Amino acid sequence: MSTPISEMELPPIIHLNSLPSTNDYAKTLVAGGKAVVVVADEQTAGKGQFDRRWSSPPGGLYCSFLLWPDCDSADFTRLSLATAEVVADLTRDMVGAAPDVYVKAPNDVYLDDKKLAGILLETRAAASWVIIGIGINIKRIDDAPSFAYLTDYLPAATPSTVLDVLTSRLTSRLCGAQRKEA
Repeated sequence: MSTPISEMELPPIIHLNSLPSTNDYAKTLVAGGKAVVVVADEQTAGKGQFDRRWSSPPGGLYCSFLLWPDCDSADFTRLSLATAEVVADLTRDMVGAAPDVYVKAPNDVYLDDKKLAGILLETRAAASWVIIGIGINIKRIDDAPSFAYLTDYLPAATPSTVLDVLTSRLTSRLCGAQRKEA
């Protein structure tokens, strides 16, 4: 029996150095029926919406939340926007009010008109589980002008500090949403 989000505490975290994809790894854990967060320092085959490649070098936060939401699978798509809003709020709190932070629906977060984060939800038809994959640019690795990096605004930001806050806020937000609907 799986644990609905509304009854869940913070999920355990599995942290690995490198994976092809945190979402793909999370899929291998579905049979266990437990909520978990999978984190990798880098992804060698990260992916975005429509199977687009998501560059995932060391220095970013790449994680997947395997959850069993206490809602109908038809409502899973709203979880993408809720997740993007959590990432945007977390970014505003970390970098302050000056930079422009916004959600480009349904699954991207922008900071000063540059892409900071992407969200990818995966599930199966009639499944009760969902995987919420999140990639956030933390440390500048190259000079890609179309991307934003948290350390450009907050030099002390690290993937682990962002993960701690993200895990707490995302779990709280999804639990709160479930309680409001009950």
